[in-house]
Amino acid sequence: MDEFARKEMIKDGFSSSSMVVTGQPHFETFKENIKRISSKEIREFKNKIGVGHDDLLVTFVSEPIIESYNRLYWGYDQLTILAYILKCINRISKIEKRRNFSLLIKLHPRSNRRIIDDFLKGCPAVGFKITVVADTSSALVISASDLVLGMSSMLLLESVLAKKSIISVQIGLKREDPFILSRIGYVKTVLSPRALQVELKRVIIDGANKKLRLPFSRHAADNVLGVIKKFL
Repeated sequence: MDEFARKEMIKDGFSSSSMVVTGQPHFETFKENIKRISSKEIREFKNKIGVGHDDLLVTFVSEPIIESYNRLYWGYDQLTILAYILKCINRISKIEKRRNFSLLIKLHPRSNRRIIDDFLKGCPAVGFKITVVADTSSALVISASDLVLGMSSMLLLESVLAKKSIISVQIGLKREDPFILSRIGYVKTVLSPRALQVELKRVIIDGANKKLRLPFSRHAADNVLGVIKKFL
């Protein structure tokens, strides 16, 4: 990803000689946060949201697209994507009887919760539990999840670092794919309802868990500090 970002900056007119690749300090911090999450914390969190210990927990990472963009900007918004996810998971839940399903919706800090709540009130009934959380840490949500779905959220990258299966769902996309892992060829963004059904079946029913190894520069904070010291 660092090399991809460097090339993108060069395309935008920046001089390669003035750039230093340091890596992203947040990734190192997040990996440490994940290590600190205990099985007890995960169990208590699942109990709090009413999810059984053996239930399959699918998390949808919502983004404030409606709040931030014109609805037609990307060709989708958080509600159109959520509608596809609900429909596909509901179909699978009727086939897969070995485990109970739960869907956790993780809101972005800038999300208007009422948008999601009103949408869910108007949805047809589904055969699984749906819970919406806003303030729970991403590290705890990801640790408790079996599968993480989203569009292009940072939480998808964090989920890869936590060795979780992810699916980027962007049905209706009409611009360049904003998801970095898709653009560098690590994953394939889901662009159709059929592809979403196939991917969900692959993970939920077939048990496939493709653990990606996300390349990132180590000691990023030290690297940043080293660059700053050169100018002091």
